[in-house]
Amino acid sequence: MIAAKSSGAAQAWAFFRAGGVNQVVLRTGDEIGRLEALDLKLWMALAMPTRGVEVDPQTADLLDTDKDGRIRPPEVLAAVRWAREAFADLGLLAQPGSSVPLSAIRRPELLAAARRILADLGKPQAEAISLEDVASKAQLYALMKFNGDGIVPADAAGDEPTRRALEDILGTLGPETDLGGRPGVSRANADA
Repeated sequence: MIAAKSSGAAQAWAFFRAGGVNQVVLRTGDEIGRLEALDLKLWMALAMPTRGVEVDPQTADLLDTDKDGRIRPPEVLAAVRWAREAFADLGLLAQPGSSVPLSAIRRPELLAAARRILADLGKPQAEAISLEDVASKAQLYALMKFNGDGIVPADAAGDEPTRRALEDILGTLGPETDLGGRPGVSRANADA
């Protein structure tokens, strides 16, 4: 065990040695939640590439907030702070699986969004939301003409004059792409 300072109190960390390097052991949500107390000198790496590692590329991209292709400690710590606010128990992060019980979601807006997704998928009584549920809902939103992304495709126009106006804006200012991959007009382009 190695001790690291945490708000004036000693915090014990367990390490293992692999490849000639000491690495911290993170087995519980509590240990993940205390990462801010771990001195950066004790971190295994101060930058990790987002590709070519055993981390899901989409997850790596979410962690890489400055989009430089590397995940650094401040980005990991920001994700831990977000998770601490979002979930009642960080132990979820240490468990295998791709679903979260609704009872574990702390933030009301996230819980409401999860319930809305489940209701839209025909599962209003579900007690957990999975990664597959979220992906399915994203695919459904992408197919909708008015999917809430703020971009209106020309084919969504209800009448001919509106369709022509949208096509004129597209031809003049260029298209923006909506969630479904269709060219459309944003509010900023419509105002311009």
